[in-house]
Amino acid sequence: MKKGGGDLDEEPKRIQVFGGKGVSLLRLSIGEEQRLCDEWDKRNANPLTYVPHTLLAKVSADEANDKNKKLGSFASNYFTQVIAQGPVNYPENRIRNGESIIEVGPGAGYTSGWIRPAIKVGYKPILVDVSKFACEFMEEQSRLMNWASTNSFNLEPSVRRGEIQSVLADPNEIDQDLLVHVQFCFLCRVLSCVATNNSAKTVLELLGQRFLSSGTDPDKTKRIVIVNAFSNHNPDIVGSASTLLSKEFILYNAENGAGRKLEIVNEQFHQYYHKVVSAITLKTC
Repeated sequence: MKKGGGDLDEEPKRIQVFGGKGVSLLRLSIGEEQRLCDEWDKRNANPLTYVPHTLLAKVSADEANDKNKKLGSFASNYFTQVIAQGPVNYPENRIRNGESIIEVGPGAGYTSGWIRPAIKVGYKPILVDVSKFACEFMEEQSRLMNWASTNSFNLEPSVRRGEIQSVLADPNEIDQDLLVHVQFCFLCRVLSCVATNNSAKTVLELLGQRFLSSGTDPDKTKRIVIVNAFSNHNPDIVGSASTLLSKEFILYNAENGAGRKLEIVNEQFHQYYHKVVSAITLKTC
């Protein structure tokens, strides 16, 4: 059995996916990032964006919004549970250590339910999106929530604009310390989007090396949470207008980046129209 092109039992091959001259090759061009920004500005402003194309004529904006809220609640509740099961520590220690949590692609904010409980236990939330619309929306939500006043640590989300592949390849463009103290990484419906740009493989390798390699996760406590529809549970959708990845593809490429064995644990499911959406956690074995 193959895992994205490799044997299940073979040791993951360590690849150097960032650093040195490779950074310029992995980062998207300014023009490509702007194209994605413009595209996702339009998509994030449209509640019908994720509605299956066969149902567009039958679904109202209110119904689609309700479906997105329910999926967002499922995803954020799952992620909150993963955070709660992380290493035990005092909030003051986490703040002193600068420990953070990053969500890539918060979009219209449907998944923001994890932010309050994360702040409560001392994690700094970082929200990264390629869309200017999404970043402005999240900044406005942060102002309305006045997060700093809700906790004794004055913690509030940091909203940063950037494309996931470029940020992972070269976070220095935003902040040289952006990813240094990240303990949890959260991606909801992101991989189906980057897959259309043929960058899912690179993104997964970068995620593995940035967060789950022996150099970045020596204590094996970091977690990557992915919420997505996978081809494993949606065989009838493979080959249609939707691009679905398999869990084997996820694991194989993340292992290549991490340079060591990883595992997928704690899979949970949510029905979104005709798709089965999974929430999974990637961790070091």
